Amino acid sequence: MTDDKVKPIGIRRKDPKPDICLVKKDQFGGCWHKRFTVDERSETVECRDCGEKLNPMWVLAKVANQENRAVSNIERYQEEMARLKKRSRTKCLNCGKMTPISGR
Repeated sequence: MTDDKVKPIGIRRKDPKPDICLVKKDQFGGCWHKRFTVDERSETVECRDCGEKLNPMWVLAKVANQENRAVSNIERYQEEMARLKKRSRTKCLNCGKMTPISGR
């Protein structure tokens, strides 16, 4: 049963999403250069996302900053875990007495 009064409204479909990962842009409209291809023979570095040739010293500084942040986070985590390990009792919020911490 088809209805002859029904007419298509002419909505166009958008193009399907591409299968490739889109390059993320920073506030200035350029690539963030987060992934690198290093060619040790020619001593060049290229961005895997946009293909731009990068200054190897800039890339080295960026990787070193990331490493420093990671090491700092690990140190803070270890200090916090050591501090929590020393605690065995806490003040009860209901009665105000010191009670052992459960989970040990």
